Amino acid sequence: NIKAHLRPGGRLAFDIFAPDISMLADDDPAMFHVQDVHELETGQTLRVWGRNRWDHLKQTNSTQLAIEELDREAVVLKRLHREFTLRYTFQYEMHHLLEICGFTVEAVYGDFQGLPVEEDSSDLVWSVRS
Repeated sequence: NIKAHLRPGGRLAFDIFAPDISMLADDDPAMFHVQDVHELETGQTLRVWGRNRWDHLKQTNSTQLAIEELDREAVVLKRLHREFTLRYTFQYEMHHLLEICGFTVEAVYGDFQGLPVEEDSSDLVWSVRS
């Protein structure tokens, strides 16, 4: 559908997350664990708890997140809950899908600074032409 909205030779740039093999092996849906901590300029902290349920056949991850806002003494001020499902796509699968849709892959990078894709890259940043 995107290709229909591009002029011939038009460029599409997008990013997807690069699947992390070690995360795909994390298959304990009963366990919440801290995924990220952000220190804010205000002295407060955001702590992100997560739980993953992987479906390797459908290549999906059903995620449950709890996002906590803590004060300077680590008292929880707010807690938000979010649930969503993402489909993950490996680099060579996406390359193939783009080609069969008539795109020419010009470049794929491992981050937004244009570094090459490495084993530990968390992003796949694509530049393709119609």
